[in-house]
Amino acid sequence: MVDNSIIFRDELADGLMKILPAGSLVERASAPVEAKDKVRLFRPNVVLANYAMASIQLDGKRFFSMIAELVNGPVVSFGSVPSGREGALQSGAIDYVVKPAGGDINEDFFKTCVSRLQLAITRYSLLPFTKAAKANEEKPKIKPGSIMTRAGWQKASAAAATHKPQTNRGVTIVASPVAQSPVKPVVAPHFGGGKKIELIAIGSSTGGTEALSVVLRELKPNLPPIVIVQHIPPLFSRLLSERLDEECVIHVKEAADGDMVAPNTAYIAPGSKHMTIARAGAGMKLTCQPGPRVHSCCPSVDVLFDSIVENIGGPTVLGVILTGMGHDGAAGLLKMRRLGSPTLGQDEATCVVYGMPRAAYEMGAVAQQLPLTAIAPAIMRIAGGA
Repeated sequence: MVDNSIIFRDELADGLMKILPAGSLVERASAPVEAKDKVRLFRPNVVLANYAMASIQLDGKRFFSMIAELVNGPVVSFGSVPSGREGALQSGAIDYVVKPAGGDINEDFFKTCVSRLQLAITRYSLLPFTKAAKANEEKPKIKPGSIMTRAGWQKASAAAATHKPQTNRGVTIVASPVAQSPVKPVVAPHFGGGKKIELIAIGSSTGGTEALSVVLRELKPNLPPIVIVQHIPPLFSRLLSERLDEECVIHVKEAADGDMVAPNTAYIAPGSKHMTIARAGAGMKLTCQPGPRVHSCCPSVDVLFDSIVENIGGPTVLGVILTGMGHDGAAGLLKMRRLGSPTLGQDEATCVVYGMPRAAYEMGAVAQQLPLTAIAPAIMRIAGGA
């Protein structure tokens, strides 16, 4: 539910929760950018949004249309005047609810909203283009930790090529655009040492949820385990993991305390818990526990990177630092590079915030900076997955 008034937003959310079926969840957003992020994470059945936001442009599209495409579901709008209905529908809403005069919302208004939301979900599920989208949801997928041969991957890729992309009102559904570097993709460097990469470690923060999506979607077997710290609150780390698991060929999961890491699997640190890694017999084991904030962050990238330096070593671990505010991860990445780790950093042109990659690059922790779209190919080449 999206509205810029905190008082009205809370009153409406509380009122809806009293009437909605048991087990329903209502997530709130105050602005289009926040709504876009939460829609991608929560994948709601329906979005209820203030008509005042209908004309706002986001990523080159009207807000309602963009949100409907991201969730592949309906948007129901509300506003103070009946005449707003036409504009709301033209902007991409599937229905429009009129607020009571004077803004004095009551139980009848809540009931009307709930009935319209339920009707919108039903109507939307019956539309032909949503049926077609649901029929095309499958993609090649491997089991967690399994090894896929090159021939197996080529066969799966060929099968995927016969599937049409999901569409909504004839518009292809894609992830939000990411800034592109004005330079051509850089060829991944060769690193010396001849050591086989047994672990990939990635740190990211502001803008990282989208950057991780761009990188992980392009990774293909056979790859070593991947451990990721993204600055993110609890619950959101699980939702992010689930979304990325749906998008990617490799398996993506929220890390759990005691996980033994497996090939072709990415582990995202749970919100409010530091993640560390250590050897355990012939494998490697994760520890995820609450702890004091490091660089004002929990989980912290430096905590993960430091555990790699102490417990795993250098030449066999590939370190990557992506977009983010501050300098978390820079010192740990430098320690890794000094031990012989190949290290990559996202370049300024494609970062949402060029903070963490800048700090790492300026202190000498990054062996080479790359545009975001060149990082996955570099990982594949260095880790031997290509």
